[in-house]
Amino acid sequence: MKLARNIIIALILGALVGIGVNMWAEDIFPKVDQYFFSPLGTIFLSLIKMLVVPLGHPMGDHLIFTFIVMATSYKMEVG
Repeated sequence: MKLARNIIIALILGALVGIGVNMWAEDIFPKVDQYFFSPLGTIFLSLIKMLVVPLGHPMGDHLIFTFIVMATSYKMEVG
């Protein structure tokens, strides 16, 4: 339950910060967007693509099987 609570708090804080920037500091938003939000969004999407693209590869089924085996062995503390 702690993770869900943290996610909800982060969503609310993000919305409040977005509203605050829009209301009181709208002249700085283009610079913040250009130098912070856009690069951060690009990095985030690139990381997601790195995870998803290998699963579409012909060897993707083997990767999924390998991930499941590794996760199970880690959970069971094998090796």
